[in-house]
Amino acid sequence: MLYPIKFKPRIKERIWGGKVILEKRGKAASRLPKDKLYGESWDLSSVKGDISVVANGMLKGNNLEEIIEVYMGELVGERHFERFGLEFPLLIKYLDCNDKLSVQVHPSDAYALREENSFGKTEMWYVLEADEGASLVYGLKNGFDKAEFEKALAWAKEKCVMGFDKNPVDMQISDKEKEEQFEFVVKMAFARILQSLEQKIFLAPVIL
Repeated sequence: MLYPIKFKPRIKERIWGGKVILEKRGKAASRLPKDKLYGESWDLSSVKGDISVVANGMLKGNNLEEIIEVYMGELVGERHFERFGLEFPLLIKYLDCNDKLSVQVHPSDAYALREENSFGKTEMWYVLEADEGASLVYGLKNGFDKAEFEKALAWAKEKCVMGFDKNPVDMQISDKEKEEQFEFVVKMAFARILQSLEQKIFLAPVIL
């Protein structure tokens, strides 16, 4: 018989994170280093490599995929199970954002299934609390077309190389390696962004 199921959170370090997750997740975060910054607590996930594990009751220790396989539509609903099978389509996170997040381009289901064999990603944010001056950035300004976006990206590519040494992790590799890695990342990002514009995929919200 099913019962209210609780899952163990998967807590992620992020350079833009803070200390709130350590407080909010209590025992689950008690063994984590206190000198690190934590930006995300994945509270319910079916992402490969990060599938949520049951924390209570007779199903304790089983992951989300395993219990869906046993209980199927009884757990997630018949229509849901017919459409998604063992994959739970929602990723539920708790975020602690203390700096700018990255700008993201999320694909549609059709694109993600074709290129990455996974479903797309549409986000919904519910803001629990915000410091004075906090804001959200969503999409592009009116009149900012594809050509203007390409110009802005080209400018960012030129300027961002100068800021590499600000990241301590990057200090462990040579300047040449930094430039090569950065060049590769930028090219991949440009390709995905321009592709998304052609497919009319919108930029996801970003907390500042």
